Amino acid sequence: MLYRDNDQGEARIGFVIAKKKIPTAVARNRVRRVVRESFRQQRNNLGGIDIIILGQGNAGSVANLELFTSLSRHWQNLQEREDHNRRSGPVKDNA
Repeated sequence: MLYRDNDQGEARIGFVIAKKKIPTAVARNRVRRVVRESFRQQRNNLGGIDIIILGQGNAGSVANLELFTSLSRHWQNLQEREDHNRRSGPVKDNA
C-alpha cells in the first residue's frame, strides 16, 4: 500500500495488481472487491489521501476475512498518521 496527500479533501483508491503476482482474474477481482468494501467502510476516517493498493502474490490465496483484517490494520495506521499530521500542523521552512 502506497499513499500520498491529495488536494481533494477525501480519500481515493487505485489498484496495481499484476497477473504475474496474482495469476487468475478471479483472484484479482476478489482482492479488488474485498479492498473496495473495506475502503468504503473506512473512507471517511482517512482524510485527503490517495492510496494505491499493490497486489502481492499471497493476497490472491488468503481468505477474505484474513485480507479484511490486514486491511483494517493498514487503514488504522493511515488514520493515525493522518491524525498525527493534523495535530503537528504544516512544516515551516526557515530557509
